[in-house]
Amino acid sequence: MFFDTLSGADRFLLEALNVSQAIIEFTPDGKVLKVNANFLNAVGYVEKDVIGQHHRLFCLPEYVQSENYTQLWRGLASGQFTAGEFKRVGAGGEIVWLQASYNPVRDRSGKVVRIVKLASDITEAKAKSLDHASKVSAIERAQAVIEFTPGGEILTANDNFLKAMGYSLNEVKGQPHRIFCEPQYSQSKEYSEFWDALRNGEFQAAEYKRIGKGGREVYIQASYNPVFDDTGAVIKVVKFATDITETVMRRLRNDELGRHINQQLQDVTTQMVSATEMASTASTASTETGSVVHAVAAASEELSASVREIASSMGHARTSVEGIFKHAEGAGSSARALNDSASSMTSVVEMI
Repeated sequence: MFFDTLSGADRFLLEALNVSQAIIEFTPDGKVLKVNANFLNAVGYVEKDVIGQHHRLFCLPEYVQSENYTQLWRGLASGQFTAGEFKRVGAGGEIVWLQASYNPVRDRSGKVVRIVKLASDITEAKAKSLDHASKVSAIERAQAVIEFTPGGEILTANDNFLKAMGYSLNEVKGQPHRIFCEPQYSQSKEYSEFWDALRNGEFQAAEYKRIGKGGREVYIQASYNPVFDDTGAVIKVVKFATDITETVMRRLRNDELGRHINQQLQDVTTQMVSATEMASTASTASTETGSVVHAVAAASEELSASVREIASSMGHARTSVEGIFKHAEGAGSSARALNDSASSMTSVVEMI
C-alpha cells in the first residue's frame, strides 16, 4: 500500500488520494517504484510490467530523445515541481492523456529521494478538446474570425479578418463593431435591434456590407454566434465570416449590365411595336393601292377598247374618204370632158 511509512491524518489524506487519483512513484532518475490500480487502469498495464521500468516506457520515442524530456528529469531530480497535461503511451501503443503533477519528495536532509506523480485520466476529455480545437483551427484557416463583447467591443480577430478589412489587431482591439459599418446604418434602429438580439442569445447570419480601412467596401457572408457561460448568460459573440467582395462586385456589375440589356430590350420592343404598327398601316395602304391599281387597270382596259373602237371607226372613215376621193377624181374627169366639149362647141359657134 502507498504511503505505508506515514501515519495519522497525513496517511488518511493520502489514502483518499490513492482512491481518487492515478498515482505512481519514481526514483529521482525515473525508475518506477510503486504504482496504484488507477494508474495501471489508465495505461493498460499490470504491475509486474512496470515496476523497475523507466518512465520512458510511457512516452513516445521522439519525446524521450528530446531536450525537453532530459530537462524534465533534471529538474525533478533537483526538486522542481512540474504540472500540466501530458501525452503518454499505454499498453499496445494506445495514447493516454494525463492531467498530472510531478512532486519531488525530500528526506530530512533536503535530498530528493523519490518523485510522486498524481494524475487524472483526461483522455476522453482531451480527445473531445483536440477534436474541437482541430475544427476551430480549420475554421480559423478557412474563415475570418472576430470576437466581441456582448456590447459590441472587439476582443480579438484573426489574420483572415484583419486582412479582409485592412486593419491590424492593435487598430481594432477595444473598438466598437460600428467602425466596420456605414454611419447611417450604425445609427439606425435596425443596428440597435441587431445587437439586442445577439445579447439575447439569438444567432444572426446573412450577407453583410461592411466598411474596411480607408472607406473600402467589403462584403462578407457571416454568422454572429452568441457564446454562453454555464448560467446561460451571453459572455461574448463570435463572428465567422467569408470575404465575398469579389463575388458581390461581379454580381452587381452583372445586375447593372442586366438592367442595361433590359432597357435596350425595352427599346427594341418599342421599336418592334412601332414597326408592326407601320407594317399594319402599310398593309392597309397596300390593299387600298391594290384596289386603285385594279380600278386603273379596268379603266385602262376600257380605254383600250375605246381606242380599238375609235381605230376601227377611223378605218371605216378612211375607206369612206378614199371612196369620196375616187368619186371626186371621177367628177374631175367628167368636168374636164365637159370643158373639152364646151371648147369644141365654142369653136363650132365661132365657125358658124
